[in-house]
Amino acid sequence: MKAVGKTNGTIPQWYRQIHNNLQTQQSEIFALMGDVGGYPVYPGETLGTSQVGRASFLERMTLGAIRKKNNSEEEVAQAHVFAELYQTTGLKMLPEHEEVFGRYSPPPDSNPFAQGGGLEADFGRLAQYFNDPAAPPLALIIHDADLIFDAEGALVEPERTLLAYLRQWSAMPLLSGNGSPHRIFLIAHSDLRGALVQGRIAPINIPLPEVDTRRDFVSRVMDANPNLTLEEGLTEEELARITGALNLLQLEDCLYQAELEGGIVSRKIVQARKDVLVRQTYGGVIDISYPEKGFDSIVGLDQLKDYFKNYVYPKMMAGDGRCPKGLVFSGNPGCGKTELSKALACALNLPLVMIRMDMIKNKFVGESNKNMSKLFEGIKALAPSIVLFDELHTMFNSGDSSGVSQEIQGQLQTFLAAFPRGVAFFIGTTNYPSRIPRELLRPGRFEQVIPLLPQHFDGVRHELIKVIADKMGIEMDVTEDELVELGEQATDFTGADVEQLCIEADREATEDGRSVIRITDLSKALEYVVPTAKSTQEMTDEALEYCSNRRFVPKAVEDKVGEPVKGRGLKKIEL
Repeated sequence: MKAVGKTNGTIPQWYRQIHNNLQTQQSEIFALMGDVGGYPVYPGETLGTSQVGRASFLERMTLGAIRKKNNSEEEVAQAHVFAELYQTTGLKMLPEHEEVFGRYSPPPDSNPFAQGGGLEADFGRLAQYFNDPAAPPLALIIHDADLIFDAEGALVEPERTLLAYLRQWSAMPLLSGNGSPHRIFLIAHSDLRGALVQGRIAPINIPLPEVDTRRDFVSRVMDANPNLTLEEGLTEEELARITGALNLLQLEDCLYQAELEGGIVSRKIVQARKDVLVRQTYGGVIDISYPEKGFDSIVGLDQLKDYFKNYVYPKMMAGDGRCPKGLVFSGNPGCGKTELSKALACALNLPLVMIRMDMIKNKFVGESNKNMSKLFEGIKALAPSIVLFDELHTMFNSGDSSGVSQEIQGQLQTFLAAFPRGVAFFIGTTNYPSRIPRELLRPGRFEQVIPLLPQHFDGVRHELIKVIADKMGIEMDVTEDELVELGEQATDFTGADVEQLCIEADREATEDGRSVIRITDLSKALEYVVPTAKSTQEMTDEALEYCSNRRFVPKAVEDKVGEPVKGRGLKKIEL
């Protein structure tokens, strides 16, 4: 792919924060986190790693003005030394900078401050340099600081010694002899040890690029590469929107993939490549799938299907601020809550992002917070999408004394409230809506509670029998009229009950030496199978109690909407 020219010289807000801290002597050591792997400003310019013939962003911001005033790199080094430190290879500098650095801090063999070897020796040389009032200011980038100062590992040598150095340097303004500040940048791809990011060591979060930045980047790449074209109907604006939460380097990767596959930038290619990138980062807390069965595989529920196809989908695709944000499907097991969510993703041609509840909740508040933050970034990255919180109520535990459930609830509330409409559609499923905090069941979050009940299959249960038998590979020799009559007799049967009915009927046929099911087999099976609604009536009642929209309620139970479950004494949530 052809290289893209530079953007304008806008200084990112996060670097302005660094500059202000240096000017006011609030801090000289900065822990850079967030989007440390992308392009900070210029396409092709990395944050900290200098390349042959090209300075890094931090090097340019430190030495750019100095280089304009000096004719040689030796003169630049005499004014300001620039160094990088790697865990494996130690200190690295241009020869001119190494020469100036060595004047004030000799190599380890002649440096009494550099005990041991490796990073300890390098930190010893740095300590001697910082202590020399004649030394010019120095900028140091410590790469992979999260590996050196591991947040999860035990505090052992040499980390203990290195940490002591940093704490010493941060105890007071770290200034050179001429009063100019030294500066240290710790680049961390994941969490740093908590003891490090405190006091005068300033944490700096580098945010992901906004949609306008991504759009401008796409435009520059397309202009620079005439072999790249957008598929019909895909605009640069939409492409920028559907690549949300990718950094510019990852966005460039998506476009490069399209070039490799013929030059047509399609939604399919971008989404597939984006999925790979997202899985690498967020795979621990989300699963991504593309269900292959749409609404045709769902029996009944026509009003809900129309609602999604004719109202939700057009507004999502337009990024409409009036688009509903989400809902909760409640009701008995086997009524299609999860399957309908999958069919919705297929029908709308969107990825289904399934939240891995078991991986998010941890007995420690801090770990759960990190998992939730990772989850939110993943959701942003995969938008537009259908986001499914299956068994949503399991995220919350009223008897949790550790504070984990309360922290998760607070984070989820804040995220949903701030998440823009028309970007993703959130679905929660539950058998127990009373166990979901009511703060989540309000406008701007999970806005509606819609029951999916056995009564939704009244009048179409014979179609449900055909669909499930076909799914199970069961051959039937039954007339349409016989199926209709059987469906009317199978009162309150859910999809799960019908599946059991088919199994019992197959057993009857097998015992009679046949592989094809007859109506007599189904009728006999009907005598044995007890519908789960008999033992889960309270779930039906609770779903109706918490229902927030009568539009989708079966006529047979419409009069029970809002009635408290007998014996529980709970009041209906005000939505």
